[in-house]
Amino acid sequence: MKILICGGSKSGKSAFAERIALRLPSPHYYVATMIATDEEDRDRIRRHKGRRSGLSFQTVEQGRDLTRALEQRDREGTFLVEAMTSLLANEMFCSGSYDPEAGERVREDLETFLREAENVVLVFDNLYADTTKLDEGSESFRRALAQLQICATKSCDLCIEICLGEAVVWKGRMEWDALCKEMDEGKGMSPVCSGKTYHSRALPSGGTEERGGVPCYKELVIGGAYQGKTAYVREKYGLAEGEILVCSEGKEPDFRAHFISHLERYVLFCLKKGIKPELRFAEGAVLLSDDISCGIVPLDPLYRRWREETGLFLREVAGRSRLVTRVSCGLPSVLKKEV
Repeated sequence: MKILICGGSKSGKSAFAERIALRLPSPHYYVATMIATDEEDRDRIRRHKGRRSGLSFQTVEQGRDLTRALEQRDREGTFLVEAMTSLLANEMFCSGSYDPEAGERVREDLETFLREAENVVLVFDNLYADTTKLDEGSESFRRALAQLQICATKSCDLCIEICLGEAVVWKGRMEWDALCKEMDEGKGMSPVCSGKTYHSRALPSGGTEERGGVPCYKELVIGGAYQGKTAYVREKYGLAEGEILVCSEGKEPDFRAHFISHLERYVLFCLKKGIKPELRFAEGAVLLSDDISCGIVPLDPLYRRWREETGLFLREVAGRSRLVTRVSCGLPSVLKKEV
């Protein structure tokens, strides 16, 4: 089976990919593509190694030339490639300058890899929601990554986006239902996964069992900038102008409010203050946040950490919410609904 898993920063895609890969035939190979260039990279690698410690993966360090990961290995086993994003970056920028031929070279390697390996799980970062103007190299990188993802989607049996720990199935409904059936029978890792919908919890994260069966928050609404989140909430709940509290980077919000927007700004406020964001919102609150997880990695260390911490915090909020809705182009779609 060939599976593609994508998602934004700290969406839970990597942990989900590991768990899915371990459900496929052994031996299990973890194709690690990151080449560390600084201490931040080394910390990330240590965290990933720690998470899969004790699992049955055999690590294959392969920062370039993907097909070499198949050499002298059982091609009927399972290869988890974590992640195609790093692999492409290594090929495109490793010499210190931009290589315009790298995208085509990696695409050819990927096609060969998918053809020759029996079971593959590919991880992609969603980097397609930037609002800033990118330089030629960054824009070419993003375009090449999108082309790789489209190419892989054509060959994969199952394509899943992970958003706030929720699995959104874009291709392979029957394959996903089969996996979820096994999980429901107690053979898998998700106690609340169901094959009845396209949206199923990918990672246990403060589920109803952990909360004594009572969710804390009524709804979490996420989406890109200016996508209609506020208008959606106002219309749904009959709110007037000014009834939604807007978080600020400069002060702590009033946690007693029942409608609060821009949680990402609250996370930035906490980072600047050196404190951890807290889940102190009122019981039954409706919370809104910009999704800042999908874009080119920021150069500023503060904003890199902001993006990651926001992803982690929103996963916690989602785990405590009865309903999670994503709004795009003014249209809501349900990521999670507890009944």
